[in-house]
Amino acid sequence: MQLINNQIVMNISTNTRDVSTNRHIVSANGLSHVLVIIIIIAFTCNQANAQSMYVCQSTGYMTVPAANAGNMLYSNNGQTLTINNTSYPVTDIDSIVFTKPSMKVWITYNGTSATIVDATGGQVSVLRNKSGHVALSSAASETGNADEIEYIVSGASTNGSLYISGDYKLKLTLNGISLVNPDSAAIRVKCGKTISVNIADGTTNSLTDGKSNDNNDACFWIKGHAEISGGGTLNLTGKNKHAFKSGEYCQLKKSCGTINILSAPGDGMHCSEYFKMNGGTVTINNTYGDGIDADSLGNVLVNGGNLTITIDTITGKGIKCDSTYTQTDGNITLTIPSTMLSAKGIDIGKNGFLSGGSITATVSANGSKGIKGDGNFTMSGGTMTMTCSGGKDKITDPTDPSKCYGVKLDGTWSKTGGTCAISTTSSVAAAIKDATKTYGADGTAE
Repeated sequence: MQLINNQIVMNISTNTRDVSTNRHIVSANGLSHVLVIIIIIAFTCNQANAQSMYVCQSTGYMTVPAANAGNMLYSNNGQTLTINNTSYPVTDIDSIVFTKPSMKVWITYNGTSATIVDATGGQVSVLRNKSGHVALSSAASETGNADEIEYIVSGASTNGSLYISGDYKLKLTLNGISLVNPDSAAIRVKCGKTISVNIADGTTNSLTDGKSNDNNDACFWIKGHAEISGGGTLNLTGKNKHAFKSGEYCQLKKSCGTINILSAPGDGMHCSEYFKMNGGTVTINNTYGDGIDADSLGNVLVNGGNLTITIDTITGKGIKCDSTYTQTDGNITLTIPSTMLSAKGIDIGKNGFLSGGSITATVSANGSKGIKGDGNFTMSGGTMTMTCSGGKDKITDPTDPSKCYGVKLDGTWSKTGGTCAISTTSSVAAAIKDATKTYGADGTAE
């Protein structure tokens, strides 16, 4: 029985939990009123530096303010400890500490194994840690201890995975992780709240999933609202469906580093609400769905950063937004190779707006469009530069062969500012066409 780093430590037996995780043990063996006195003395000595103490259990911790501590007494032959009118089975107490748990969990992969260090005071449970596959669950909730837990992932495994569940927002730091899961998602976060993904500065992180599980929707799969930041690099290789998927919106913060989508049978980045890009450098290649697909709400907002997409499937879309496209800044570069018949650089379900930044497109495929919109498009600023060299698409739709256009709208084109330069090198190509008019390279009516 001793005081270590402001914590009371009593060993139950030689089988007491390993303290290498920095979680010291409070035990039932030899408990007495002397222990209560020691706790009170230790607590009193620390009141100048700490206003609370924390009773940590396997399901979380209880905060006890200094003013409410009072007498802490044992009962039931020393098997129960009462603190602030709450009784705890002594065997359920992991530790009593005088500094708040750090709310961090470190997961380090090393081949077929993973080491987990938990400093959350019992907030996180290990559901599985076997052969490089880790499953964790957080007890934090909006009705209980609403603590944002940070999971810090590093190391490497060619047959491993990470699954995190819970019902409160969390932070996931990718700190130099190389993870391949031959069966399913490399990382899956099952939580409908805000998930902050930090790509640690100066690190390279690589995730690859497997295709043996038909229920696997993505290599990197987040159920909730994904907000991505950090100056490192993230490489994603999808083998079954999407490279990245978020069940709600996906936002790239201004501090976001580099994201490389190396391949995917589905979409490069698929989000069920909207996609918002405020910064970062994103490159998308070898996807056989869409580059970016904003599915449910269908809005795409580009306020900064650099996005480069090469379309790799016939009739595919570089950016697919079923609703409104809005760009105020940032640089979009789109390539439609000659073999990608009737593909679209940006496919807009409703209206489009360009007030800043740039859209650059090389449109080489027959019947392809740099921008295709079902509604109106307004250009009030920024730069639009395209080269259109494709001809008519007589293969995909022989009855209605469509020309190659820089911009093709079912609604109205309106240019009130900015610079437009769309060159056409094919006799069956046109710069801009809306529902009633054809426009020249500079965006003015012919």
